[in-house]
Amino acid sequence: MLIEGDRLVVKNADAVTLLLTGATNFSLSSPSYIDETSEELHLRISDRICKASIKGYEQLKQSHLKDYCPLFQRVKLDLTETLPVIPTDELVKFHKESLYLDMLYFQYGRYLMLASSRGMDLPSNLQGIWNNDNTPPWECDIHSNINVQMNYWPVENCNLSECHAPFLNYIFKEALKSDGSWQKVAQEEGLRGWAIKTQSNIFGYTDWNINRPANAWYCMHLWQHYLYTQDVNFLVEKAFPVMQLTCEYWFDRLKEDENGKLVAPDEWSPEQGPWEDGVSYAQQLIWQLFSETTQALQVFRQKGIQQNEAFEKELKDKFARLDNGLTIGSWGQIKEWKYDTWQLDTLGNQHRHLSNLMALYPGNQISYYRTPEYAEAAKQTLLSRGDLGTGWSRAWKIACWARLQDGDHAYRLLKSALSLSSLTVISMDNDKGGVYENLFDSHPPFQIDGNFGATAGMAEMLLQSHQGFIQLLPALPAAWPEGCIDGLRAVGDFTFNLKWKQHVLQECTLVSGSGNECTIYSPDIVIQKVEAASGEEVPVTASDKGLYTFQTEKGVEYHVILKN
Repeated sequence: MLIEGDRLVVKNADAVTLLLTGATNFSLSSPSYIDETSEELHLRISDRICKASIKGYEQLKQSHLKDYCPLFQRVKLDLTETLPVIPTDELVKFHKESLYLDMLYFQYGRYLMLASSRGMDLPSNLQGIWNNDNTPPWECDIHSNINVQMNYWPVENCNLSECHAPFLNYIFKEALKSDGSWQKVAQEEGLRGWAIKTQSNIFGYTDWNINRPANAWYCMHLWQHYLYTQDVNFLVEKAFPVMQLTCEYWFDRLKEDENGKLVAPDEWSPEQGPWEDGVSYAQQLIWQLFSETTQALQVFRQKGIQQNEAFEKELKDKFARLDNGLTIGSWGQIKEWKYDTWQLDTLGNQHRHLSNLMALYPGNQISYYRTPEYAEAAKQTLLSRGDLGTGWSRAWKIACWARLQDGDHAYRLLKSALSLSSLTVISMDNDKGGVYENLFDSHPPFQIDGNFGATAGMAEMLLQSHQGFIQLLPALPAAWPEGCIDGLRAVGDFTFNLKWKQHVLQECTLVSGSGNECTIYSPDIVIQKVEAASGEEVPVTASDKGLYTFQTEKGVEYHVILKN
């Protein structure tokens, strides 16, 4: 290899290994966001490249595999499709119907997560770590009106809980920083707590278009991490302090409407107007916040952890009077605005955001099991929005249709999300979304949230646990008649392996991580019995509503015996 001017020239070689290294002295825990000098940073990088350069290609490859494979291989999806002999770009261009492409896209999202959200408290942004422009679209920022949240949708159910930490720690440290930008946003309004605007960066700075309900949305991630891990210390030390402060913000801001219900004044529905009182987006997120904070207090009571009685009393009062953001409109939809002064809530409005369906996904207020009338209204809303959209919008729709247990429609959206795109400039046109040849999500341009959202949505097709029970294969599409998935996670700290054939669940095993009671909803297949790995039968309580409940022990594997 020779250096000729500003070029590297390789001659008489059949392979080249290029070593690149980079690092940052950014530190979220430092008041200045910097934890070492530029000289120290340079020495650290130099030492790294020196150590790498004495290793051959195979050694470097093995180090890479040793690093990520134990995490990546926690989840295995097999749709009984063989490995194709063509490259990925041809697979996307000419064989979008391939089941292998489905498997690849699911695992690709998990791989991107491992590559972009580990090692330090730096949440992934609009392009993860793959931005190639010094003046990127939307400043390659941390966007709060869905994008950074969607980035972390697959971490818990797809068994990469550790990758949630950079985002969770970012929320914890910035929300509780008394002199930080987030609390100043609230203070400027004369309110307790904290709030953010739509654009944020890694230094806590936030600007452009206040997005108050995002504080409740961020808290959903804190609560979800607890639900999946059952880490009480995390709930006490990190999650709850932020949740309480967020509730106090809304305690101060909510006002009564003409019916005596509490509504958030002057809010928007991303990313379209008008700004009105009681917008569904805000109400549904505040409902989720109050519901989850109430549940956190119940956990504290069960664990004997001291309560803040004044806060608990105020939460109970405000929650009882809160407008939940669920109103069925004139054409059977979930209304997007309480008053709709601009008359935008019309049949055929195909806006990319599903802001009036927060209660369906990622929230849990809407389901066919508990609220069938609202589930049907959510379906009408989705039908009106259509199957196109920007890349991340199509991914969101996968999850929504899965929550409505329509696997075939969810799958149609998956294939829509896998439509080949070549446009690399900004476009909001619904027909331009999809993926590029390398499977990066196309907004366009590239946004990584669509990759993560699609992976999360596919997991929802195979397992759901957001309604107080676990449902297996709730939205299995006709296109996946046979297969297995190992390692999906469920609320309550359970890990499931599932196998199905001819669209019917054949085998189910689970491992209990915390020894909690397990409830499986199986309305169509009778659960005959449950056995521990030792062969010992476990007592099961069955209800006439298809619910099967049994107690587990921490670390024990259980086999669910089905009557097929």
